[in-house]
Amino acid sequence: MRHGNRNNDDKPGAAGFGERDEAWLWRLKFLDDLAILSAQYVTQVFPRHSHETFSIGINENTSTAFFCRGELRLAPAGAITIVNPREVHTGQAIGDRTWGYRCFYPSPTMLERVASDVYGCTASTPFFPEPVVDDPELACHLLQVHRSLEAGHEVMDQDCGLVDALCHLVARHARPHGPDPAVASERPSVFRAREYIDVNYRVDVSLAALADVAGMSKFHLLRVFRLETGLTPGEYQTQVRVEEAKRLLARGDRISFVAFELGFSDQSHFTRRFKKWVGVTPGHYSRYQAAGQPLSETANAHISR
Repeated sequence: MRHGNRNNDDKPGAAGFGERDEAWLWRLKFLDDLAILSAQYVTQVFPRHSHETFSIGINENTSTAFFCRGELRLAPAGAITIVNPREVHTGQAIGDRTWGYRCFYPSPTMLERVASDVYGCTASTPFFPEPVVDDPELACHLLQVHRSLEAGHEVMDQDCGLVDALCHLVARHARPHGPDPAVASERPSVFRAREYIDVNYRVDVSLAALADVAGMSKFHLLRVFRLETGLTPGEYQTQVRVEEAKRLLARGDRISFVAFELGFSDQSHFTRRFKKWVGVTPGHYSRYQAAGQPLSETANAHISR
């Protein structure tokens, strides 16, 4: 029995290659709802954002640059990139080559179980200290596993391959615990601002109005908000909206309704923002959620600009 395979009919025609972003994003229910991405990006530039999951990627054919933990990181072709949950990061190719990229998005719970097996005791969520890892053997292993998941090989083979690869990743490159949390708690002003956005993300809030809620000047709020969250208030609001959009699309709501419900100016604006943050359009995201298997997505190059 095969699960999650992508057949040849799903692939875009070769005529558009080099001019369009091509991406497939899907979940594997039998592997704890693991999400994986396979992409050939031409124009995609990911803005500052974060995930609730880990992001474990492999550059297949070109170098990339991404911001993470306050620094610009360079990842050559064949490198493994690892972003821990809730770490703010970006991503884009260097130069004009098409960016071949494959990524796993395992949940913290999945890697807790893997770490417990590796360390031989109940473990907390592991932490990866290096965002860019040079481990050609493991990168090759991860690519083989990703391609197997994409092709829909036998469930046992896919499960064994994934667990083996993640165990090696944790054993070689993770720490049992992350860095100690900062002694100082989040500024009450930043907390108030975030809480206001969390409740009112549908509203087109001005920075001046948000500064009034926080009780400081808008210039000071912009500085301290980004210092503590890694995002500007505007970026944070967009991320909250995109996460809510994922939830609404997954339950089957129409794209036009989601765009209106979340306060975007129109469906086109919503589509551009969603694609820029997630890497695929809302239509593709909605279809793969409903189907539970990969579906091809060919996006015109101008959509991410």
